[in-house]
This record gives sequence, structure tokens and C-alpha cells, in this order.
Amino acid sequence: MRWMAGLVLVVALAGCTASDPPSTPPPTGFTQPGTAPAMTSGAAQPTARPVARRITLRRQGGLAGVDQRIVIESGGQWTYTDGRANRRETGRLTQGQWTLLSELATNPAVRAEGTGGTPPAGCADGFNYVLTVDELSVDRYDCGQDDQPTVVEIITFITDSTPM
Repeated sequence: MRWMAGLVLVVALAGCTASDPPSTPPPTGFTQPGTAPAMTSGAAQPTARPVARRITLRRQGGLAGVDQRIVIESGGQWTYTDGRANRRETGRLTQGQWTLLSELATNPAVRAEGTGGTPPAGCADGFNYVLTVDELSVDRYDCGQDDQPTVVEIITFITDSTPM
């Protein structure tokens, strides 16, 4: 009698394992719990964003006649030089800062905004910025005009995040 109760228990538990794979694959677009979603052949593949290799910002002019330059290498390592004060510093942006700066700097709007041309009349004490992203250089005369919003955003980001 005991052996019959044991046999009934073994037969009852035989179909109750949680690790058995399903007999049919899940429908397209669904995944097994605990697995990563699978890409289907018709799904759009993510596009790679361009990454800047080097960003340089030079600031000259102003009432005091500054001459400052910062070079930011891919990954966020920067070197700042103040020619007037004869000072040099190095540091590193965080990965998040570098990612954001690289995205801003490779934005097609930077090229579209082009150069600021010559300084507006009555702007003798303004700063002149030269922003170089890889091979592209853009001039910016800081005299209150709002014709280069992306370039201004990059300059502000760099000056807020570094000794510049």
C-alpha cells in the first residue's frame, strides 16, 4: 500500500517542473520571462550617433585681452591653457558630460549656423570664440546676438563644465 501512494505521488509531480521549455516557440514580438527581447527582421535597427574625436574652444578678447584655449579629447580628457596667466590645467569630463557634449558638437546645426562673421559694430570688448569640432571650425563673436543657438549652447556647456 505504501509503495502505491509513493507511485501516485511521483506520477503526479512528473508534469510539474518549472524548468521545462515550452513545446512551441512564443509568438513573434514576445519573449520568455527573464530573457532579452529578440529583434525581428522587420524591426528598425538603431543608428550609430556620430562621436566627436576632438573639440577645441578658444576664447580671445574682452576688456582684459584674454587668450584661453581648451582641448577636449574623445572620452572627455581636457587640457586648459590660459595664455595671459601662463597657466595650464588638465582634467576629465564625466562620461555623461562627454556624451552630451559630443552629441551637441556633432549636431548638424553647428555646421548650419556657420560662422559669426565679423564682430557687430559697437562690440569692441566682446569675446571672440573659435569652436573646432574635428575638422569643422566656427567663429562666434559674443556681442548679444542670438543667431547661433547651438554654438552658444556648446560654449556655455564647456565654460560651465571646465575652468574655461
